Amino acid sequence: MTSIVFPPGKFFCYLRNPKTASLSMTEWIINFAKQNNRPYLTSEPYEEKIKLESDCIISHHMYAIDLKKTIPQWWDMMEKIVTVRNPWNLLASKYFHSRKLKTKGTNDGYSLSSLKSFKDFCYEYRNSNGTLNTGINYYKIDGEIIADHIIPIENLQEYLNNIFRGYTIPKISHINVGPVTQDKYKNLYTDDIHDMIGEYFWYEIKEFNYSF
Repeated sequence: MTSIVFPPGKFFCYLRNPKTASLSMTEWIINFAKQNNRPYLTSEPYEEKIKLESDCIISHHMYAIDLKKTIPQWWDMMEKIVTVRNPWNLLASKYFHSRKLKTKGTNDGYSLSSLKSFKDFCYEYRNSNGTLNTGINYYKIDGEIIADHIIPIENLQEYLNNIFRGYTIPKISHINVGPVTQDKYKNLYTDDIHDMIGEYFWYEIKEFNYSF
């Protein structure tokens, strides 16, 4: 779920974008809060929601617009952080993860375990969500970027060291992002899927120089 630390001044809020080291980042947020003696709010791994009040529930992998509506009293005070990942690696990771799932209907719609081919998965994912890049829902609202920090997980520690300068900064736990050109990824991609990635992930590709 969304993870929030409460230091003096702005809150640090991590919006969990699936398959972008979100569990590692949540664990890091908890370690950061403890090492800096700060209160924090997050769920245990895989716990789906946390109830603040009867009408205030923060749920697992909550989109930015939904979080803003849920805790408007904190929204402007929060320094919002979102992680992103090489899109070729990301989609392959979502595909292999979906094959392990037995139920459908995760929050961003990638539990498509009945689909056997990667190409079918990508088209169904796009059709179900209106985009291949559901990650934009964590750092944009109405097309505008609302995140203060969009961090590529390939350089996660470097970015965290810079953002949290002046605090005690824990080490991020190991992240296995894997090379996107390894055989199990490389052979999945067709020209049309490459074109779709260029269309839907143009911001990440331009900003972080991602390539296949």
